Amino acid sequence: MDTKLEELIDELQQQAVLTAPIKPFNQPDLIAISSIDRTAEDPNANGFSSFSVNLPLPAISVKSLQLLQTNIPQANANIPNSACVFWYYRLSEYSGFTPSINNLHYVRLLPTTYKQEYIYQPTQYGYNQTFNNYTAVATQLAKSCATDLLLNNVEALAQFEDEDFQVNRYVPFIPNDVSITYDSASNKFQMTGLNTEVAYLEYDANTLYAVGDIITNAERTTAKVNLLGSRGVSPTDNTFVEWFASNSFVVGNVVRFNNIVYQVIAAGQNVSLNPAVQTPTYYTRLGRLLPVASYSAWVSATNYAVGDAVSYNGVVYVLFADGETTTINPSLQPTKWVSQPTQITAPSSFWAVKNNIEIVGEWYSGMFYPVGTIVYYEGALYQSTSFTDASFSSLPTNTTYWDLFTAPANWYRYLITGYEDPNVRKLQGELFNLEWNSTRTYNVDARVFHNGIPYIALKTNRGDEPLDGQGFSAWSDSVVYSIGDIVVYGGRYFESFVNNNLNLIPTAQPESWEVIGVVDSWAIELDASSPLKTGLYGMTAQYDMTEFIGNEGVLINFPFGVGGQPYNPNPRRLLNSILGFTWGGAFNPAELTDIESYITAVLTTSKQPLLYNRLRPVPDYRVSIAPPAALEGELGQDVAATVSLTYTADSYANLVYSSIISIYADIVKASSVDTQGATRLLALTSMNCGNLGIAFWANYIENPLLKVQGDIYSVFIEFRDEFGEPFMLSNNAVATLTFKLNY
Repeated sequence: MDTKLEELIDELQQQAVLTAPIKPFNQPDLIAISSIDRTAEDPNANGFSSFSVNLPLPAISVKSLQLLQTNIPQANANIPNSACVFWYYRLSEYSGFTPSINNLHYVRLLPTTYKQEYIYQPTQYGYNQTFNNYTAVATQLAKSCATDLLLNNVEALAQFEDEDFQVNRYVPFIPNDVSITYDSASNKFQMTGLNTEVAYLEYDANTLYAVGDIITNAERTTAKVNLLGSRGVSPTDNTFVEWFASNSFVVGNVVRFNNIVYQVIAAGQNVSLNPAVQTPTYYTRLGRLLPVASYSAWVSATNYAVGDAVSYNGVVYVLFADGETTTINPSLQPTKWVSQPTQITAPSSFWAVKNNIEIVGEWYSGMFYPVGTIVYYEGALYQSTSFTDASFSSLPTNTTYWDLFTAPANWYRYLITGYEDPNVRKLQGELFNLEWNSTRTYNVDARVFHNGIPYIALKTNRGDEPLDGQGFSAWSDSVVYSIGDIVVYGGRYFESFVNNNLNLIPTAQPESWEVIGVVDSWAIELDASSPLKTGLYGMTAQYDMTEFIGNEGVLINFPFGVGGQPYNPNPRRLLNSILGFTWGGAFNPAELTDIESYITAVLTTSKQPLLYNRLRPVPDYRVSIAPPAALEGELGQDVAATVSLTYTADSYANLVYSSIISIYADIVKASSVDTQGATRLLALTSMNCGNLGIAFWANYIENPLLKVQGDIYSVFIEFRDEFGEPFMLSNNAVATLTFKLNY
């Protein structure tokens, strides 16, 4: 069109707008907008939930409008990336029975923003994706329960950089602690607690250990699990016992003879004859102590010495018995030659470090143990039954203050969290210091923060407040103490909870003084390079994307620009509830009676739903099996019910990202509001989600006329789901809306 003609038309339109009572120009009956024409004001690499469109020609003097049709794709993963984490408590005598940050753990699906090509060995992790059925979700969750990217990277960095790296980085994930599976019969998900082990026994040279047996080191800081059943093989030994003709060995003993490792498998003649001669009747060969450094082809009629290695028909043989010049090849002499022996480097091959297991600390004479504390003493477990001054330094064998304790089959108690839990709100977010908890038992070398100071536990303790001893004077009978004053007396800290406290001996006046700690329970960790940090988003943002460059360097947070595990600071929705773990009322409140207090500040009232919405308790299975009746018609003898660690979801899994979309537009402003008082609500639309995959909503709806009263030059559209969260669309999705305008 000619430029002068365009200018003339524009001039006529402006003149008509100024003079005509009814403006005939720029008043279309219909306006269709599309997200494909959105402005690039706020580009998002991960998608969008809102967009703005500039109209090529404005709509003038619009009085009202009506939304006629819209098309919104649900072209994204079923589970929001901000709700990919399953949270649960793992409670025990040591982690504490009070739900707190200290015993809160997670299982997570990696978000869709994590590209597998950025991750080392990516197939071992579970990912969020578009799920078409529940089984597909269970497959990814099985991987998520077994291993976690953050934990693996932190452990790798600890080995790569230095051994102190992990000291100040706490990852609240325990491999294979729980399993989350799908039960097709009930059409529900189940969470089962798996880790029921606890370590308290020290190594005993006279014990015959079986595979899976667990011991602790003398300092009770590390647990080890047996890999090869044995007797007399200590994890700290550097070499195996040498066989001598004068020594007598028992079943399970491991010895070395001519660089071959043997184990006694039966009692009998094992004194005068060497193990090579007594194999396989009394001994079995476990492997070769030294590697096969070199070997040559077997040559007939050659006199080989013990320890020589040869190859015959592609197989390597080592001579372990007395050699002789012979024409018989090694394959026909199993009593002389051993083929391809497994190399056993040291006794450490029989043991492996057992991570993520709770170690019961040893009793100390100088400790004051609160009621319920469990300790180890001379091969047995004991539990404190008294918190009086008379119990101080009493031996666990003293039945007045201690009871024998038998470790239960199910050492841990699991509790599923809910969206109102303040611990979840805190732990899923930024970095923060892990604070001391008065209800948790701490083992030797445990690290905490208290009042901004890092402490390390010197002894097993519970309820002993970490105090540095500075500024606290010894108790004096001439000083008048007030409420809150702290003194040192008899190796313990006492706090006065009365005023005018004069000449009242702390150990003799429990109504005036309270024991709050033992002087040598904690020490300030002067060498702590950084606080003990946790917080899932903060940790994953630092270490999820870690690139290891051979043995030369590490690029942390690479590829750059990939954020941590997404989360919602006000989590109205968690993976817990998406999988159906909600409270349906079928729960006995007595199950929560041992929750002592709220460590985290939270509103507490007499209303049980507040507690339930925080903890989301799910009933556990209680199974009672009576023995068969002696006669027909008789009832069997009653037996106690056994408690299973399996927790079944109370409701079905809702794997639809959203079923209702709220559409907000700036052009309607205050002409409509939703229940929360938000303005600009254009319409509520229901999504057609007949399957668990991609769904479209494209129905015609009857929306009332909404007042506009003005000129429309641009339109801003925003989508939110039923929780008020942004409803994300992938960048290739196209959303369209069609309006009818009235003037």
